[in-house]
Amino acid sequence: MKHTRPEPDVGDQTVVRETAVRARSHLDPLLELPTAQLKAFLEVADAGYAICRCNSPRMRADILGSIAPGLAEQGVGVYQLDLDPKAYSIPAEIRKTIASKRFKAFGAKFDKVGISVSDIGDTIRPEERELEKRPAVIQGLNQQREWVRKLGRPVIFWVADWLMDNLRRIAPDFWGGRGIVLEFHTPKETRAQAFQELSTGWWTFNSLDEAKRKIRIYEDLLRGTKDPKARAGFLLNLGAICQQLSDNDKAMEYLEDALKILREVGARQEEASVLGNIGLIFQDRGELDKAL
Repeated sequence: MKHTRPEPDVGDQTVVRETAVRARSHLDPLLELPTAQLKAFLEVADAGYAICRCNSPRMRADILGSIAPGLAEQGVGVYQLDLDPKAYSIPAEIRKTIASKRFKAFGAKFDKVGISVSDIGDTIRPEERELEKRPAVIQGLNQQREWVRKLGRPVIFWVADWLMDNLRRIAPDFWGGRGIVLEFHTPKETRAQAFQELSTGWWTFNSLDEAKRKIRIYEDLLRGTKDPKARAGFLLNLGAICQQLSDNDKAMEYLEDALKILREVGARQEEASVLGNIGLIFQDRGELDKAL
């Protein structure tokens, strides 16, 4: 039975119909099938969780926005939970969210509310990011998977490439308890620009925390792709961020790695951009001959 309830109005948790229409126009045709599968999961599942591979926050928002009106007609809402990088337990964060006034106000508009959980990778500490490590937050989720399944509502976990490829190893029980796995791959031609939406530019930031977040994202993307131009783009952005942080030594490391890749593939225009950044570092050091 379809519901005629008005669309919920709870601030930035709501994706209004106009936004959903725009979101649909942004979706790549290759995303249509997994998007339809995600919608079906949210409509049918009374519990359990889906794991979705997706690198881009904007793509995630577009995907959810595209299915929001249809879900609302079925009395289903999706609450977005962006994890705090300092979170120590994902189940605890979900519990806290469900108990919040904001969630209760949102849930009052629907018969069923699923939870969309993102930024899982940001909760992994720097010292835990090596491949052989087992991050504490992911291990906690692994050990408490039954609690997540017994929530009585569907949960979506959005996971970046590098973490998705390691979940089987670092969280085998959590991986085994999933209801569905969906792949939302960033199109190759836009992969190097996947995180442009995080602020006003690829490498700009408004706070030290945002700079650190971007560094983690680009480092994660480097682990997840072998495409040389994409890798060079990520390295260039990392170098630019480090330049803004006045860490010129680290910036030079990233830029020299990018330059090597671009020269190997003969990407002259991109090579010029990297050389420009390297010139600025020499200028900052007072080595004007090298800068020139």
